[in-house]
Amino acid sequence: MNFRKYLVLAGVTVFAVAGDSMLSHGMKQVGAISLHHLQSVFLAVANPWVALGILFLLGFFAAYMNALSWADLTYDIAASPRTFWAQCRRPHPSTALRTSFSQKMREMGHPRSK
Repeated sequence: MNFRKYLVLAGVTVFAVAGDSMLSHGMKQVGAISLHHLQSVFLAVANPWVALGILFLLGFFAAYMNALSWADLTYDIAASPRTFWAQCRRPHPSTALRTSFSQKMREMGHPRSK
């Protein structure tokens, strides 16, 4: 495998992780969006973190499609676990959600919450 292939597959990983992180950070800043107030959707996209996250995810899509066009599928599939591993290394917002959900289930006395 030549340097170009390594560069594109590294780009797939970097763009995916950075895009997800930026989008997550921006959406935390924006907060909840109601379907009754659609202008809040446009304001959310105007947030710089959300916009950068979308651009990085578009970069991920372009790099992945590029890799799929010329690389053997075994190289492309190998990029997905690397991306998954890199995403697991960063703090994930769903951890807090799972913790609060478990606490709520314990408070309600659910038998499977122990």
